[in-house]
Amino acid sequence: MKVMKSIVCVVLVLLICFSFTACSKTAKINRAAISDGTLYVEYELSGKVGDAKLKLTFTGQDTFEGTVYQVFPIAGDAKSIQLFTRDVNNLELTVDGSIKFQNGATVASDTLTVTNTDVRTLLGDDVKASVTILDGDKELGSASVIFDTLSDAKKDEKKNGNKDAKATEAAEETFKAGFIFVGDENAVYDKNFIEGAKAACEKLGVDYIFKTNVSESDECKEAADDLVAQGCGYVFGDSYGHEDYLIQAAKEHPDVEFAQASGIKAHTEGLRNYHNTYAKSFEGRYLSGAVAGMKLQEMIDNKSIKEDEAKLGYVAPFTYAEVVSDYTAFFLGARSVCPKVTMEVQFTGSWSDPELEQKAYTKLFENKCQLVALHNEDLSDTRNIVASKIDWQPYFEYAIKAAMNKEKMEPDWIGSLSTGSINVSIINPESAAKGTEDKLREIEASLKDGSLHVFDISAFTVDGKKVEKYVADVDSDDQYTPDTEVIANGYFHECEYRSAPYFDLKIDGIKLLNEDFG
Repeated sequence: MKVMKSIVCVVLVLLICFSFTACSKTAKINRAAISDGTLYVEYELSGKVGDAKLKLTFTGQDTFEGTVYQVFPIAGDAKSIQLFTRDVNNLELTVDGSIKFQNGATVASDTLTVTNTDVRTLLGDDVKASVTILDGDKELGSASVIFDTLSDAKKDEKKNGNKDAKATEAAEETFKAGFIFVGDENAVYDKNFIEGAKAACEKLGVDYIFKTNVSESDECKEAADDLVAQGCGYVFGDSYGHEDYLIQAAKEHPDVEFAQASGIKAHTEGLRNYHNTYAKSFEGRYLSGAVAGMKLQEMIDNKSIKEDEAKLGYVAPFTYAEVVSDYTAFFLGARSVCPKVTMEVQFTGSWSDPELEQKAYTKLFENKCQLVALHNEDLSDTRNIVASKIDWQPYFEYAIKAAMNKEKMEPDWIGSLSTGSINVSIINPESAAKGTEDKLREIEASLKDGSLHVFDISAFTVDGKKVEKYVADVDSDDQYTPDTEVIANGYFHECEYRSAPYFDLKIDGIKLLNEDFG
C-alpha cells in the first residue's frame, strides 16, 4: 500500500446511486461519498430488511486489495450516517451492531460521528471502492466506483467557481457500465453473468452498477433509464424478457450502447446502439455429454449395466430453443462415445427452483436413468462429474471496450470455445471414466478447428429420417415464422445467423416426459 506523506489536502469523491427490489424488501442508496476523509451515506429502506448492512470494499492498493470493511449496520429510523476516522484499518463491526474503533470510541449505528483526522494520508491515487447492501448474508445489490483524486489546481478552480471545473471533472470520470439482472447471485443463471461482469469491469478499471431482481416488465425500462441517468455508457440485460424494454431505452438514448443476452431482434431492429449476444453453449454441453457417455460405456464394458440400460436423464427448465439446443447437444456428445445411449428429459417450468429440480431428479432416477444432468449446472457442486458454463468475461471486455472507444459493435456477438467463452471442468475426476480428460481435449480441439460440428446431420434423425433441409425462425416476427435455411455443408448452423439459438428439432433417442413449458 502506498502511504501519502504529504499533508496537502486530497479530495476523494465517491458518488453512486442504485436501487433494487427483492420480494417485499427494498433498499436504495441515494448518495455515498467520501470527501476530505468523510464517509457520508444516505439511504432509504422499506419492508422488513432483517440484519441489513452496508459493505464497503477497498481495492487498488496492496494493503486494501480484497479487504472488506463492514462500515455500518442499518438500524432504527436513521436516514444517513457520517463517519470520520483516522485509519480505516482501525474500523471493525462489533456483534452488538455498533461501530468500534481501536482508540476505544464506540458510537450508535444511527448517529456515527467520531472526530479524528481523516483518511486522506492513507489512500493512494488509484484506490477504488465498491458498495453493497446485505440482508443478513444475502447480497441484494451492489455498485462499484472509482475514487477521483483532484489536483490542487483543480480544487482551486472549483473553489474559485471556475465555470469549466465541472466540465473538467466530467471529462475525467471513469466509464460506467450498468447491468440489469432478472435475479441475483443466489440464482446460478444470474450469478454467471454477475461474475463475468465484475471480472471484466475490474480488469478494465471501469465503474459498474448492478440492478438485481428486475422483472421482465416496465421495471426493466425504469432500471435502464436510471442507469443512463447515473452516467452509464453501456447497459446490459441478462434476460430474454428484458429485450423490448431495452430496445425502447436504446431508441431514447442513442448515445448509450445497450445489449441483451439471448435476444433475437438486434439484427433486424436496425439500431446502431442495440446489440444481442449469446455463446455456443451447445459446445460445452456436447463435451459434458461425451464425459457422461464415456462413463456409461465404461459401465457397459465392466458389466455393471446392460446396453439397453444405458439411459441418461436431463433436468431442463423450458422447451425454448436454447434449452432444446443444449440438451440435444448433450445427448449427441454422449452418443458419440456410447452408441446405445438414450435420454429422458423432465421439464420444471422454472429457470431456478431447487425444489422442482429435486423432484425432476427423483423422477428420472426412478425411471432408471444411470446419470442425470441439470441444465443450470453449478461448477462448485462436487457431486458433479463434469460441468460446463458460459464465461461472460470475454464478451463484456469486448463490448465495454467498444463502448468506451466509440467503436462499432456488430448486432450479434457469438462466443465459443475459440473465444474463451465456454468452460468445461471435470469436477470429480475419480468418478469419471478412465481417459476422460484426454478424450475431452481431443473433442475440444476438433470443435475449435471445425473438423467436428455438434449438429452434424449424419449424427441424428427425426422420425427415423435424416434431416437435410430445415427452415428455422431466425428473423423472428410475432408469429415466429420460419424464414432461414440453416442446414448447409452437412450440418445445422446453430447460432451462426444470429447469436440466440434456434435449434428446436426433436431428434430420435430423446424422450420428453412433459412438454408444457415453452
